[in-house]
Amino acid sequence: MKTDMKRPVKKDPPKSSKRNTEFLIELIKFFKGSICGTADSVNTLANIQKKFPEEYKEIQKSRLDPSKIDVIMEKMNPEEKDVFLLIYAKSSYIAPKLNRVFDLSLKEKQELAETITNFATYVEEKLTSLVKGVNGEKK
Repeated sequence: MKTDMKRPVKKDPPKSSKRNTEFLIELIKFFKGSICGTADSVNTLANIQKKFPEEYKEIQKSRLDPSKIDVIMEKMNPEEKDVFLLIYAKSSYIAPKLNRVFDLSLKEKQELAETITNFATYVEEKLTSLVKGVNGEKK
């Protein structure tokens, strides 16, 4: 018995334009940067947890109760406290903007990128200075 059913016609997938491919490349670069940066941060946090378990517990407590940050800062000299507080405050300022990055205007994204770049430079300079100090080098 023959049925008169037609086979579904296979449609060719849409051809991607150069513009679509360029968009995809930029989007993948965005995700790659986010993923790699997050992976580095998570690895650093894991190292902190392993090397400094007591301090790590204090960091955990301070996330729920910012007043607990004092316990961490008690062991810092005044210069270290200043650096830490600035980094802590600036990170707290930037984080909410990052969480809503897709909602920011083009200008806001550009300003945020500049803020983060400048902040990263500051953090790198302070980190280098601290490392030199620990290693007995001139700051």
